[in-house]
Amino acid sequence: MVARDTALKALKTTMQVDIPVPVPEEALPLRSSDSSDGIPSGNTIVSRVPTSTALADSTIGRLLETKMIEHHRIFLERFTQHTTAQHTNFMVSMDEHHMKSLQTFTTAQVQQNTNLQSTLAGQRR
Repeated sequence: MVARDTALKALKTTMQVDIPVPVPEEALPLRSSDSSDGIPSGNTIVSRVPTSTALADSTIGRLLETKMIEHHRIFLERFTQHTTAQHTNFMVSMDEHHMKSLQTFTTAQVQQNTNLQSTLAGQRR
């Protein structure tokens, strides 16, 4: 929680980008309908700074969330590639192991069959 607050404060002080922020009616300054102050009436604010801390927090929160999602997506891609490579290496080594075991087993079976045939041939004589 402290890290999030620190990150939010850092982003608030360094953020210099235009971000469209929906502004609720109650957050708007009171304006006269004749626009004598040079600001047109309505609920459009053209500003680089949100009008309330809650809006700033939600905007920065969305930025942080987007960055974290992207960070985790990249991490998962790399992790998946790494595990796939490890899995492939494991499968190759297991295939080699099984081939050796199969050869040993086959050799033993052939030897056993040869011994059995010799024994049977000896009994027939």
